[in-house]
Amino acid sequence: MNHVIHLPEYGFLSISGKDATKFFQGYTTCELNDLNSTQSAIGATCNLKGRMLASYRIISIDDGLLMRMDRCLVEPMIEFLKKYIVFSKASLHDLSDSYRCYGQITDTNDSAGSTNTIISCPPDKDHWLQTTLGPVICVESENSDTKSAPATDTKTQRCELWLDGSSAPEQSLPVSDSDADLWHQAEIAQGLAWVTTETSEEFIPQMFDYDKVGAISFEKGCYLGQEIVARMQYRGAVKRRLHTGSATSQQATGTTLLDAKGRNTGMIVASSSTNFLAVVQVHATDQAGNEEQQDEGHWPIERNLLLANGESVEVRQLRQ
Repeated sequence: MNHVIHLPEYGFLSISGKDATKFFQGYTTCELNDLNSTQSAIGATCNLKGRMLASYRIISIDDGLLMRMDRCLVEPMIEFLKKYIVFSKASLHDLSDSYRCYGQITDTNDSAGSTNTIISCPPDKDHWLQTTLGPVICVESENSDTKSAPATDTKTQRCELWLDGSSAPEQSLPVSDSDADLWHQAEIAQGLAWVTTETSEEFIPQMFDYDKVGAISFEKGCYLGQEIVARMQYRGAVKRRLHTGSATSQQATGTTLLDAKGRNTGMIVASSSTNFLAVVQVHATDQAGNEEQQDEGHWPIERNLLLANGESVEVRQLRQ
């Protein structure tokens, strides 16, 4: 079975010009020199305090870089970067009205479905290809690194199509707007959260597990916020990590999670009708702020937390 799903929450930002890569290398967590005509990346842009303003998928194109991110964050990103780009031979462009993001989910257990794909997808995760419709990026495959994603029983391949409206009409795809929740469920099952307006400038990249999915390079040169990000990594000071859970109804991004004593211990950062991702304190603390002893002899580590309405939810840390 195949689903082609319109994802209107995403917008596009391009950086074009001779110095595009050189400029943005200083404002992203990922290594841009690894990008080429087949390799994409996940990255984030941080403020001086190491908090993520936005996160994105990024590819290298003929005249610079193209990023897919939360549509509501494209303009704030442009405003943020404008003050730094003035001395570079590069320019910023909001292309959210030129490109449209679509997702395709293919059940690879279904031999008919895997041979009747609507969008031709590269076989390997994070690889991309240019098509007549626009760039197509494989975001999940059977060849995905299982160490960087939670184990699942499903056998799916997912890809994103960044439809270029200047060369391909939107009507050329049999698209469903009603299946967007299926895409969000799959993203959450894979353990991927993206910065939104509710979470912008709230979290350092490691709190979204970006260090575990290859979205942070610890070998590249300096970038804005790097000192904080590196310090957190090498001192083992990341006290909040990505967890998964479910509730009886869909929870809004930004919803607070409480411990049994009513203390704020986490925030939901991505949600669907069946599951959510939340950044949660790795260790519970007592009233004095000291870490309470927990049974960590087994994996995964699970905890019971509360929603504001009193509903109990079990959350599980995604990655060791």
